[in-house]
Formats: sequence, C-alpha cells, structure tokens
Amino acid sequence: MKYPLLFALALSGSMTALAGIQFDKPDAAWRADADFSKAAVFVATNATLPEIEAGRLLMRAIRLAGGEPDTTNVMPTAAAALPAAGIVIGWQGSDLVKPHAKALGLRDWRDNQGRDTIAQFTSGKLLFLAGNSPEGAYYAVADLLYHNGARFLHTGTIDDNWDGGTFLEFVKSIKAPRARIYTPVAQIRTGFALGDYRPPKGQPAPSREVARQYNIARNQYAVRNGSSPRGPLCGGYARGFTGSECIQPAYHDFDKTPDFFPMVEGKRWRPPPGGWCWVVEGCWSNPGFTQWVIDRVCNEVAKAGTNMMYGLDITNSDGGRRCDCPDCIRLRASYPDISSCYFDYQRKIIRGVRQRYPWLKVQTLAYIMSREYPKLGKKVLTEIDSIDYCPYSRCYVHSYYDKSCPTNQKDLERMHEWKQAGLPIGDFDYSFDVFQPPMSIPSWELTAEVVRYWKEFNGDLGVPRMYIESATAEGGNGGKSRIAAYAAIRTLWDDSQTADEHLRDFCRVGFGPGADAMLAYYHACSAAWTNQAAHLTGTFNNPLGTAKSYFTPELRKIGEAAFATARKALDEALAAAGNAPIRRNLVQKQLATLAFEKQCFDEWKALNDKAMGTSMRINLELDENVATAFDRMPVIPLKTRHQWEGEDVTQSTAQFFRTRDAIHVRITTRSPLFKPRTWKIDRTDNSKAYESNSMEFFIQAPGQTDYYQLAVSSEGYCYDGRCMDGSWNSDLWVPASRQADNFWELTLTIPYKLFGDIEVKGGEVFKFVAISNSEKLNEKNEPQRFAVGLPFPAYHDMAIGVDLFIDENTGRRAGGE
Repeated sequence: MKYPLLFALALSGSMTALAGIQFDKPDAAWRADADFSKAAVFVATNATLPEIEAGRLLMRAIRLAGGEPDTTNVMPTAAAALPAAGIVIGWQGSDLVKPHAKALGLRDWRDNQGRDTIAQFTSGKLLFLAGNSPEGAYYAVADLLYHNGARFLHTGTIDDNWDGGTFLEFVKSIKAPRARIYTPVAQIRTGFALGDYRPPKGQPAPSREVARQYNIARNQYAVRNGSSPRGPLCGGYARGFTGSECIQPAYHDFDKTPDFFPMVEGKRWRPPPGGWCWVVEGCWSNPGFTQWVIDRVCNEVAKAGTNMMYGLDITNSDGGRRCDCPDCIRLRASYPDISSCYFDYQRKIIRGVRQRYPWLKVQTLAYIMSREYPKLGKKVLTEIDSIDYCPYSRCYVHSYYDKSCPTNQKDLERMHEWKQAGLPIGDFDYSFDVFQPPMSIPSWELTAEVVRYWKEFNGDLGVPRMYIESATAEGGNGGKSRIAAYAAIRTLWDDSQTADEHLRDFCRVGFGPGADAMLAYYHACSAAWTNQAAHLTGTFNNPLGTAKSYFTPELRKIGEAAFATARKALDEALAAAGNAPIRRNLVQKQLATLAFEKQCFDEWKALNDKAMGTSMRINLELDENVATAFDRMPVIPLKTRHQWEGEDVTQSTAQFFRTRDAIHVRITTRSPLFKPRTWKIDRTDNSKAYESNSMEFFIQAPGQTDYYQLAVSSEGYCYDGRCMDGSWNSDLWVPASRQADNFWELTLTIPYKLFGDIEVKGGEVFKFVAISNSEKLNEKNEPQRFAVGLPFPAYHDMAIGVDLFIDENTGRRAGGE
C-alpha cells in the first residue's frame, strides 16, 4: 500500500496581493491541529537553486517515507497564483517572501555579517519557511524536517544514485513548527559542500541536492590552482569562504611566465604536476605576479556572478616552496617575522580585488608559516574580515579543557594570541585527517567541544565557521567521520545539546533496535581513546601505533559482543517487517549502517593484530669506546610507510649504542640525488630544519607521556620541541655530520638528562622513531620528496616507535654518578 502523503511543487509568480498576511507571533506554540503533510509546496519563478532544492527536499522526504519512487527531479508546471493554503519556501529577496520579509522579522544576510537567519511562521493554512538568504530558506526546511523526526545520516556507503549514502528516518506528517526566527551558532556551516559532490564514474551530474548527510548544506566557490573552480553553483548563486589557495602560480603557465614561480637553489622551480608538490609560493616581489593574482580572483568573481556573492577565501599556498630570489629574500627580511610578511602580502592582493569589488568580504587562513600572530599585529590585518585558525598541532586524544595536556596547552597559547586581532576566528579542523589511511575515531566530543570553545573565544564576534577537513570525502572514508561530523554540524546549528545527545540520536536512528548495544560500544570507544597514555597530533599519521594503544583487548571484547547483539536485533526486526516497504527500507538502511561500522571495527582489529605482531625491539648495547662503537653495532634498514612507495633507493640505515650518560644514534643515507652542503649548526632558525634533505627523531623516555622531537637539516639547521611545543629548546643534544656526493651520515648524542631528572634503570624502554627525508626521481624523472624511517615514517606517533631496550647493566641517574 502506498503512503498517501504527496507534495506537488508549484512555481508561482508575484504574490503582492497577499501583502496583508497576519503571521503568528514569535514563540507561539506548535499547532498540533495544523498538519501540512498534504499541502502543495510553492517557490517563486525567480527562485535560486537552494530554494528549489529545499522544495525537492521536502517533497522527497514524504515520497520516500511512503515508499513512492523519487521523481522529484521533474518539476511540475508553474502555477499562476498562490492559493490560501500550502507551504511557501523562499528567501526574503524572492517574489513570494519579499512583501512579508519585515513582518517575518528577516534582516538581509549581507547586512547581518553574512549570518543566515530562518523564519518559520504560519498564517492560517499557509506555512512560510523563509530565510534571509537563499541558503537560509533551505535551512528552514531542513530544520523543520529535523523537528518532525527526519534525519539525514551517512550510512557509510554510496550507491550509483547517491541515495545509499544518506539515511532518512521517515516522517509521517509535517506539523507546523513553533513560530520563530532563529540565527544559528555559526556564520557559515561547512559540514559538507554541494560543490564536493561527485557523480558516479560515467554518470551525468544529477541535482546537487543529494549531498545532505549531515543535515545542513552550504555552497562553496573555490579558486584553485590550475583548475576550474567548483562554482558557480546554484544558478549563479555563489557563496564564499572555502579553501582556495589562489595566491600561487598556475602550473601550466610555467613556460609562459617562469618568473611567477619561486626561485629554488638559483633557478625558477616548476613543481611536479601531481600530489602536494604543486603547492608553491609565487614570486611575491614580482609586481606582474601580484597583478596576475588580483586579475585572476576578480575574473572568477565576475564569472560566478556578483549579485549574490558575499565573500571569498583568499589565501596563499602556505607551506610550499618559497621564492629565494634576491628581491624576495630582501622582502621577507624587511619584516620582523614571516607571518607579518604573509598577511601584508595578502593585504595587497585584497586591496587590488576590492578596487573592483569593494563590498567583497574576505576570509583567510592562519596555517603553517602564518599560524603565529604577526608581530606587526592589526596593521597587516586591516583588510581581513575573518580568519580560520588551523590547530593541526593540537592533541586529538585530550580535551582543550584538560590542563594536564601540554600539547593542547601550547596550541591554545598560540591560538589565544589571535584574540588581539579583534576579528572573528573560525576553526580549520584537521581531526579527520589525523590518519592515513583515514580511520574511524571516537572524536564526537572533541569536534562538538571545538565549536563551543570558539564561541567562548570569540564572544560577541560569533563563530564564523568550522571547516571540517576530509570529513565529507566521497565513499567510505567520509563515512568514517560521520558521527563526529554530525555532532559538530548540529552544534554549529544549535549548541543547546551535548555531543553525547547527538551520539544517542545517531544510534537511535541509525541502529534502531540495536541502538543500546551500539551506544555501549561507542562509550567504550570513547573511554579507550581518552585513556591512552599518549598524545596524538599532526596529520596523516600511520594508525598502526594507535592500534596498539587504543584498540585494547577489552574494547575488542565489547565490540564483538555489541555487533553480535545489534545484528541479531536487526535481523529479527527485518523478519518482523515482512513485506511492509517502509519498515523494510528502514531496517535495511540500519543494517547497512551497522555493516559499515563493523567494517571500521575490523580495520582497527586487523591493525592491532599487525601492530602486536610486528613490534621491534633493539637492545642498546653498552659501549664506552665512543670513537669506534658504531663499527661493532648492527645495521638496521629504514623502511617506507607504504609498500606502493617502492624500494628505498636511498639505502638508509640506523645504528644505536649507549654509554652510561647517553644514547648514540647514527643514520646513514645514500640518496642518488644528494649533494654535500656547507654544514654549520644553527639553532636560531628552526623553520629550515625540514628541508628536502633532513632527519627527524621522536623519542619518549620511560615513564613519560610527553615525547621530544629533534630535527636536523643537511646544512645544520636544528629544531627541538617537546610534543608540539617548539619553544622548548636544549643544546644538550649534539648532531655531527659527514657528507659526500650521494652520502650523508648524521650522528646524534642524546644525553639522558635531556629528559629531566630521570633515573634510567635496567629493563626499561625508550620509544624511538627516526625519519630520513631526501629526494628521488619520480616517473617523470623529476625530483620529489621521499621519506623512510624506523620502523617507518611515523610522525609524532610514539605508540608505533621501536623499543630501545636498556639491559640490566645500566643503573644511572641523569647527571649523577
């Protein structure tokens, strides 16, 4: 039997005859007698795509609930006039809402710091779902459906129609909401972007309304290097603020304008076409390059259409190769710090763009070399409207409010310097990029907490946005972040509920009769995660080490039982559903949600088995004859992170021994591209410690949760830090170098007293990671960065580090006899 609730979407002309409509007062009670489930849905003839998609969303929810085929891509014939009953969707600039915008209490989003506001009111048998922007109208519909029981949750799978990737708890009716106007917590919500939608291979792109798995949508416009932008979207409606590293030369222009590209080691450098290697800085001292960037941004604004555009994200390709031509070196030297230079150059670009588009709002990014608050302060920030701060050096195990976590406290110290900017600061979140390959992590408390923290941080300035890196990737990788992203996006909309309430909501909807078992499993995951005696930070970490510290035997046991219990409950529910299409569809989606979560569980289980079976222990032999000790020590090969990276062409090796005062390490690399450099130890400029030819070391002393990071370039530039705190410095560790063509040998002496007043006892273990960075030729015979390590390149991941074992003959206190 087909469900009887159907909508008809009608396009209407001017409705000025209804200017006398009397709306409910704000906060009026929900009208239990007003059921709009059989009403027609109306949008104006000049509707933008968000308004049209909002109508489709509303109709599709009811059609799918009734088991009807999804035919909403076919628009019905336009209606001549708006009747006295129905649902009206529109933003305040549309013909249907414009006459009533004042009565609805709407303020144009462009006059409201770009903030969206929704209005939900009834007038007799008319239900108005309106917004102060086209997106606001869409949000008004999504919010209405949410309060009527609908949920759009990522099942973790995506089928050919891109419908399997969304879970819909079916609504049985559309009740009129409490009359209200509402402005959400964040200015712009980026839980996922319509522009990120990719159709299946070989399939035409259908309506972009399908990507709604996190309840709140937005549109993005990007100006990317060497590629066409992902906008304009929504029929000429483009909304700004997305990642757009537009202040860099286009790869394909190298032959035409090589002087736009950075000078590296005396010649203009053209990056390889693939991977992150294409991220380069342009030649900032070249006025021709600067004008080219300004023209490029302006051209893209014009292409998108300026009528509805609010702002753009204009950023440098931070972290790439810098130009070392004489003029750029002098330019950077004229500033007290690189961050001041960075933002002042951005200011020049923004001024040029605003000569043509003075109203354009600009968002930018504090990231890598621009993450430190500029020493010139507000002077170089005058053209910027808001900034995303990237906390990639935060700890993803501990809360921001955990004062015992030095990693977070140091990152917060850096972050709080930005308060003096007087600008709204948003979050460029990297928690979903913490592992490579991506893994499912119980981070819903952390992501929701971040929103609240920024709300406190910004005060009256509000939260501009939270950009969630990689959480919305297509396919299963995006699904692995689904609960954390759901908690974050709901909190960005309304922070009155806790992350645990969102988790419970996900379990209730996503697992049905299996909810209790899965909730207990998720709570166990969260406890195991925060109980790790480790700090986890940075990006693209190998998850093998964390599989040892997080995926405990107890968690494995709880998980196995939870999945068995939930599967049994859902199998019984499917059998009980019989041939009822609505109920069967619901349970089948819950089974798919459970199956994907089991897949994530099995990935951790397999990694844990591998990690426990491949642990490496190295016995630190005692040898006081320092001059010749390495001649007697075993040679251990370094390895790549992934098998597909191929063999180690650098033939890098490691050796170890100890004295009663120190650990001694030697790394030898035979890179075919290595050329000797002038060696001079320099501890004053740690930004140069990570050149293409460099070595990194992470070491954790027995009984300590903090780790120490040491890095040395082939020229002698040094970095040392405690966890991610680069302000910790020590001249106790001593690097020594020998170099020749295709050969570099680095020897480190690491005294025990580097780690404080510790007692080194026999039977104890130091955790240790070594990484050798060099270059090798790619398939196009171009040099690219190449890393090997012990046990492999595992940045900041002490759980996977090799065990340096102290035998029973040690027994010495650091600095004592």
